[in-house]
Amino acid sequence: MSGLAKLQQQFMDLLQGESSDISEQIAQQGQLNTQQRLSIYQSAYKIRLRAVIEQDHEQLGIYLGDDLFEMMVDGYLALYPSTHTSLRIFAEKLPDYLAANTPFSDYPILADIAKFERLLLSTFDASDKTLLNVSELESIEPQQWPTLLLKLHPSVQLVVFNTL
Repeated sequence: MSGLAKLQQQFMDLLQGESSDISEQIAQQGQLNTQQRLSIYQSAYKIRLRAVIEQDHEQLGIYLGDDLFEMMVDGYLALYPSTHTSLRIFAEKLPDYLAANTPFSDYPILADIAKFERLLLSTFDASDKTLLNVSELESIEPQQWPTLLLKLHPSVQLVVFNTL
C-alpha cells in the first residue's frame, strides 16, 4: 500500500471510529491538540452522514420525531458505516435496519416508509430512455396488442409493502 493510500485508510478508520494511527502523522499547531483537531473531523463526518439520512428520508424523520430519529441514525451508523464513495447509496440498508432492530421493528410501517423513500431516490436517478407518446400507442394495430411486449421505463418499479 502506498504512503498516500495508507494515510487515507488511517483517516477513514478514524472517521469511522476504528483504531487509527493517524495522529502520529499530524503536526502540532495552534491552540488545539491533535486529538481535539481530529475529533472535529470525526464530528463533521458523522454530522454529514446524519444530514444525508435526514435529507433522503424526510418523511421518516417527520414520522419518527427528533428523539427516535436520532436513535435510528446512531444505530444505523454503528451497524452500517459508510463504505462507498457515493452518499446516494449510503442509507440503502436503512429499511433492513428498521425491520430488524427494536424499537423500530415493532412498527413495520417504518421500514416501508424508508423503502418507499429509497425507491423515490432510485426512480429519480434512473437512466433516461425514450418514452412512447400517445400517437405512437394509437398507431399500434389492435391485433398486435395481445402479443405486444412493452419495455417499461427504468424508473418503473414494482414493490410490495408489509403494511397497508
